[in-house]
Amino acid sequence: MRKTIVIAGANGYIGSNVMEQLKEEYDIIALSRSTKNKEDEAHITWRACDLFSYEATKEACEGADYAMFLVHSMIPDGGLTQATFEDMDALIADNFARATKANDIEQIVYLSGIIPKQEKTLSRHLKSRLEVERILGGQGVPVTTIRAGLIIGPEGSSFPILAKLVKRLPTMILPRWTKTETHPIDIREAVQALISVVGAESLYDRHIDIGGPEVMTYL
Repeated sequence: MRKTIVIAGANGYIGSNVMEQLKEEYDIIALSRSTKNKEDEAHITWRACDLFSYEATKEACEGADYAMFLVHSMIPDGGLTQATFEDMDALIADNFARATKANDIEQIVYLSGIIPKQEKTLSRHLKSRLEVERILGGQGVPVTTIRAGLIIGPEGSSFPILAKLVKRLPTMILPRWTKTETHPIDIREAVQALISVVGAESLYDRHIDIGGPEVMTYL
């Protein structure tokens, strides 16, 4: 019998790639702010969900056995808020954690960033992702976290930004952040890592770092 997995962030770059692979084995509840221009297909059902609403999130997660959390740095639809992205990330993570608990979901799979050993030097975004990881596990649902660096693929955002920067400014003074080390990984390998941990009880409440064969700076 096929099990069901609910995916928050299903319409994003990572989510769309994950669904293509997961639908071979699971029924998928794909969550999006809006289901306009979204059509259900074999083994994929789209549900509109405002992750800033606990009740809406709880209802959207109904019927799922597993959950996958692939959202970061969201803001409400209206964009009218004085809260930071850290506050927003924490709010939706708490709603999602409580919704999975209310629906007796067995496991949350979360895509985060690689956390350096020296946590005092973390960027705001990495601090937020680490806090989200803790919040997701705060309701007692086991969390398996895949921590990845720069994910490279044909339709991603991070790598094309760097490529355009180089093409448009072949000569420039390099900002300090270009000396930061990253551990890039191919989108196909990142997707496979996310899929492989679903339902793997030996990996509940654990985090796994993934990366390609080389560590390099953005430069």
